[in-house]
Amino acid sequence: MEAPKILITGATGYIGGSLLTHLLTTSPPSLKTATYTVLLRTASQTSLFAALPVTTHVLSTPDSLAELRALASNFDVIVNPAYATDPGASRALTLGLGDRLKEREREDSGSGKSAQGAVVPHIIQTSGTSNLSDRPHSNPTLFADLGLALETETDATSTRSFTDAPHDQARILHTMRKLEAKEEYPQRSATLAVLDTAKQVGVRATVLMSPTIFGPGTGPGKTASIQIPMLVRAVRRSGVARVVGQGGEQWDAIGIRDLVGVYEGVLGRVVSGEGEAVGGDVLFTTTTRFSWRELVGRVVDAGTSLGYLKAEEGKRVEVKGVELKEFTKWLGLEGMEGFVELGFASNARTSGEVARGWGWKGEDGLEDGIERDWKMIADAEGW
Repeated sequence: MEAPKILITGATGYIGGSLLTHLLTTSPPSLKTATYTVLLRTASQTSLFAALPVTTHVLSTPDSLAELRALASNFDVIVNPAYATDPGASRALTLGLGDRLKEREREDSGSGKSAQGAVVPHIIQTSGTSNLSDRPHSNPTLFADLGLALETETDATSTRSFTDAPHDQARILHTMRKLEAKEEYPQRSATLAVLDTAKQVGVRATVLMSPTIFGPGTGPGKTASIQIPMLVRAVRRSGVARVVGQGGEQWDAIGIRDLVGVYEGVLGRVVSGEGEAVGGDVLFTTTTRFSWRELVGRVVDAGTSLGYLKAEEGKRVEVKGVELKEFTKWLGLEGMEGFVELGFASNARTSGEVARGWGWKGEDGLEDGIERDWKMIADAEGW
């Protein structure tokens, strides 16, 4: 069996970079012989990987879908964080894997032999649980209006929960399709493009749909996530803490160190020929659940205990509920209420059962992760 060829997009980013450094230092035996190529948009980024045992490929035309497709046809597995919100690019990469499969089948037909132990081309797509978010402030009856309310629910605004167990896979996809038909959302569009295209061309696809990710990354480029660092900066900048409404909506969270372990688990199964045993089209990656009021409160407590936030003697910085528009402005994203509602004020409750079935378990604590995020940002900002 030839060494599996793995392409990682977005290796300069938070998830892709952390995954790459993890794979190069701690991997199961099935990944020890794999070769890694990182896809880059500019030649200046190659210096970030000079000391690492990887091949760099710089796109000659970064926005060319034809170039992406042609490149993808050279690989067995693609891990795709870079184009998580780009349906066209994600589809092009999947089509490229389909081209690889067709070429392999032609070669096998011509030789009268089959490639023993060859990896079935597989794309591992990065995505997020906001694909399944409701809109409790701008459209509280959204799910009910789309016919998505669960039979056991009597309140159209109540929180829904999804699991990645086999029995819930169809409901996940049905929910995404109904929401997408109502409102296009680039991350969800890319997810569906990958899953649909993979089925059309006969390759495999696994979507890792993650919640809030916490903790500093370990890659050579970007080391900060999105949601918690934005909350940290907003609290520090304004000296106050805000949530939308009561802040009672719920999400889940996972530490970046735990998350790359799930990616490793998928990759290990794929390259060892167990792609069918990954467990489902969509995998959730979760370790803990929070309400937005709880999360913002923890950001406040961590910043205070570390000395980055100042409050009146004997008092805590107050977490105050405000309207969505005011919260969006406080966050520094004025005019982006639609995006902010999905990512900071919605319900997206998910449970990752598949990875736990492999024996994976999360170990990072949310409070510790928030503290480490505060320290990382403080060091970068010179606080």
